[in-house]
Amino acid sequence: MKYSKLSDYKAKKIIRFLFADVDATKASILLGCNRKTMNRYYLMFSECI
Repeated sequence: MKYSKLSDYKAKKIIRFLFADVDATKASILLGCNRKTMNRYYLMFSECI
């Protein structure tokens, strides 16, 4: 994601959490971001897949 505030590291971690069926609340705690933001990223990545 070229012009995003999301780093490549976090994007890869979010994708790993998505495939490992980690819920957004737990993933947001592990990555240190807001739960609503994590839900938005989950939705965005799942639509791409």
